[in-house]
Amino acid sequence: MLQPMNGLRGRWVGVGILAVALAGCSGGTPTENISGKVTYRNTGLPGGLVTLVAPDGKSFAGDLSEAGDYSIANVPAGTYKVTVDNANLQMQDKMSLPPGSPAGAKLPDDMPKKPGRYVAIPDKVKRSETTDLGVTVVKGQQSYPIELK
Repeated sequence: MLQPMNGLRGRWVGVGILAVALAGCSGGTPTENISGKVTYRNTGLPGGLVTLVAPDGKSFAGDLSEAGDYSIANVPAGTYKVTVDNANLQMQDKMSLPPGSPAGAKLPDDMPKKPGRYVAIPDKVKRSETTDLGVTVVKGQQSYPIELK
C-alpha cells in the first residue's frame, strides 16, 4: 500500500519528479543551423540538393541556390555523409511536350521549376553509399564549404 509523503521529504521528492519531467520536455537533442557553398571546378554549383545522412539513415537536406549556396536548419550535432545531387535539373531541362501535341504548343509558363541549371557532376557524390564527402556538425552555427572533385 502506498503511503502519502508528508512534510519536507515529500516536497523534495515532488520537486525532483517535476525537474525530471521538465528536462524530458526540453526538446531533446540540440540542433544547429549550417550553411555553405558547393563548388565544382572552382565554380558554384548552380542548383541541386545537399543532403546530410546520419549513420542511422536519418537525413537533413537543403536546396542549392543558383550560386551554389545552401543552408540546412535544425541539424543535430554529429557525423554525417554528404551527398549532392542535381539530376532533377537535368530532367527539368529535358521536359518537352508529348508526341502529337499541336503545332506551336509550348509548356505552360507558370509550370514550377527549381532554380539553377544542370551541370554533370561525379556520380559518386550522389549516393550515401558511394560518397567520399563527410562533415562533423558541432555546437554553434557553422559554414561548411563543399568542393566536388
